[in-house]
Amino acid sequence: MGNGKKTLQLIEELGLSSSLIFGKEEAAKRRFVLSEGQVKELPSSLFGIFSAMGMKIVPGVLKEPFASQKTKPGDESIDSFFRRRFGDTITEDLVAAMALGIWGGDIRYLSMTSCFPSLLELEKEHGSVLKGMLFPNRKRKLNDMQTESQFVKESAKRGGTFSFIGGLELLVKSLVKELKKHNVEMHRNCTVKSFQFTAGKFHIETDGQNLEVDEIISTLPAFTLAKLLPPDSPTAPILREIPSVSIAAVNLGYHDDVLPKDVRGFGYLVPPKEEDKILGVTFDSTVFPQHNSNEGDEQNIDKQQTRLTVMMGGDMSNGPQVVDVANTSQKEIISIAEDALERHLGIKVKPDFVDAVVCRNAIPQYRVGHQKKVEQIEKSLHQELGENFHITGTSFSGAGINDSIVNAIRIVDGLEDPKLEPQSKNSL
Repeated sequence: MGNGKKTLQLIEELGLSSSLIFGKEEAAKRRFVLSEGQVKELPSSLFGIFSAMGMKIVPGVLKEPFASQKTKPGDESIDSFFRRRFGDTITEDLVAAMALGIWGGDIRYLSMTSCFPSLLELEKEHGSVLKGMLFPNRKRKLNDMQTESQFVKESAKRGGTFSFIGGLELLVKSLVKELKKHNVEMHRNCTVKSFQFTAGKFHIETDGQNLEVDEIISTLPAFTLAKLLPPDSPTAPILREIPSVSIAAVNLGYHDDVLPKDVRGFGYLVPPKEEDKILGVTFDSTVFPQHNSNEGDEQNIDKQQTRLTVMMGGDMSNGPQVVDVANTSQKEIISIAEDALERHLGIKVKPDFVDAVVCRNAIPQYRVGHQKKVEQIEKSLHQELGENFHITGTSFSGAGINDSIVNAIRIVDGLEDPKLEPQSKNSL
């Protein structure tokens, strides 16, 4: 589960354990991919290797333990790593689709070091990714388990797919409530116009008021932070080198059960080689049927209800089929989604509810050399603004909620200074 355990610890500390719901295990395990225009199931057990997709990927799996190690030092692309270890089929049919689903990115440019560090570690320790997965470091695993609460241990066994009765916003609302208990002053819905570092203090100008603080932790996207730095800032040009892509999510709801019986699972991804306009579809009502009722009441679940999410957009370098969602109307985005569902799943009926949201520049792209670039940015910022300016957030180290929580904990732990009284240090 990796970083997800830190999220579970936070959930427990906030008293949200009773509100936590888990994705249905059977559905969460069933994953699909679009192959030759058809939605096909990926093998999830030994018997799955005899399926259509299983027979395609077995040669690459068998090859991996005997694959050669990387000879050149430094970072490499996801494409290079997986072709070297697993071959072309797994790389093009599965890995490319997975990278689209997570980052909306192009594996020819995405960094292995920044996107899949754990797999690199397995290769380094065991000489093989598969060997590392089959024979993990039991001592490390035991040490981790000794520090975990019973709630975290039991929750981790149920898998990494979880939500809340009231949706993920409950986590944010609970964090705000907890911070207020500790008299944390929050300035929400205000825009930072500029900030300066003079005489050992940060002077921040917002559209509501001016603030003076000792320490800043910025979670702004790289391109936004660059705009706030002075015109002659040496750091701003480096920040602008971290690109980001836009993604559209189309939520569709049906009062009837319209999903074909043979694809009841988590959803499916679409590799670039399919030259389709969408990135993938999640079957939300199958994974979380608890949300098909009011307040997550599992005794009154509407089993006929279908909820789907269609994703599109991402890195335009994946091909001419990629939808430029930032410059496409909502009507056209919805039309593309409905067309894909009809072609892939045979769903011809119009949804009873539909909404499309475009997330502009939402997903940063960790391209080859990203880690060194972040180190360069941190060093430059410290030279420009001092040691009390810190950066974290999705532009730099991890695109998911779990990563953000882990990095926030790391930053705050690093701020602890026994020479300072808790009330004597102001941070924003």
